[in-house]
Order: sequence, then structure tokens, then C-alpha cells
Amino acid sequence: KFEVPLGHCNVISSFLLNQGFKEIFKERKVNSIYYDDYDFSNYQNSENGIKDRTKIRARYYDSGKDGFNLEYKLKNDNLNWKIFKTNNPNEIGTLLPLYIAGEEKLFKGIKLPSSINTIFRPKVLVSYLRKYFLSRDQNLRITIDFEIKFFASKFADKRIDIGIERKHFKDVLELKYQEPIGENSDFIDLLCQEFNFDLSRSSKYCYAIN
Repeated sequence: KFEVPLGHCNVISSFLLNQGFKEIFKERKVNSIYYDDYDFSNYQNSENGIKDRTKIRARYYDSGKDGFNLEYKLKNDNLNWKIFKTNNPNEIGTLLPLYIAGEEKLFKGIKLPSSINTIFRPKVLVSYLRKYFLSRDQNLRITIDFEIKFFASKFADKRIDIGIERKHFKDVLELKYQEPIGENSDFIDLLCQEFNFDLSRSSKYCYAIN
């Protein structure tokens, strides 16, 4: 991951297209509620750089008309992968609507779990717009996340309360590939030189909690 100064999204997008990348999906809004235990163990593990760690989230796109995915995001050193769980009633709590602070109304687009495995409760909602790019050889995927926003979230009686919006001060570019990276390492070097990128952990969940 690389942190990008605000306002550079279009410039980087043009650079990728000129380098033979294709935009493979329509730009869309990504929304994730992250779940953690009472001690914020997943957050603590990430902040402390624990080698093997996990984040748990319920993710939906745009208004949520297609439902949500329950995702376990796993990390081991610099390797990342996801496990997509079926929405098993024995694993997820009651599905509840979101109550939006400031608007004082229920969000009718989707309902999300009140808990995961009984001990993990909603902590924050992270929302942003995402662009998707794929290299000519289809071995390197790049996403650019911008207009990143954080909201406190918590389980309440018959709803999940979503707090006041807080904006992130950076955009985020992420490279995704299968090992080995091969010839694409030259392009990554070019990208870093062109935009003066430095590798960053850049956990949106940790930023949101902080």
C-alpha cells in the first residue's frame, strides 16, 4: 500500500492508463463495518505489528442492494489474503439496520450483523470510493481509494448506531499480485519514482480507531 496526497487520484489514473492498464470495474463506493472484541484485540495486533493477524468486516457496495460479504482479512508478514465466509446464522448475530447520526434516521439500504461469533461487535464504518485497474498481462491489480471517511459504530437496541463523519487526510493506492511479481517489479519501481511513493502499512481500520 502507498499513501497518496489528496487530489492526485486523476493524475495517477491517467498515468496507469498510459502504461497500458485498463479500468476493469465501474468506480463504486465501498463500505465496511469492522468488528472487534471488547479489548480491541485485532486493532492492538495490527498496531503492534504482530506477524499473524486478522481483521473482520462486513462489506457492502454502494447502497447495499446486493447484500453484504463477511470477510476475514488475514496477514502474515507482507502476505495478505481474504477468506469469504457464508453468512451463517450461527456465526453472525441479528441483522440490524444502520442509524445515521445527524440525519436521525434509519438507513434502509442494508442490514448488518450485530455481532460475529458473539464476541466481535461493530466498532467503525469505513467508507470510500474505489477505482480498479488491471495490467496488460493481467498479473498486477491496482486499486485507488479516495474520499475516505470514518464513522464510529456500535451495537444499540435493535440498530447499529453510525456516528458523525470524519475524513481521512490521504488517499490510498494498493498493489495486488500473486508471487512472484516477475517483470512487473520494473513497473512498480517506475510508479514509485514517478510519484515518490513509500511503502506504508496504511490500515484504514487502525486509522479509524485512532
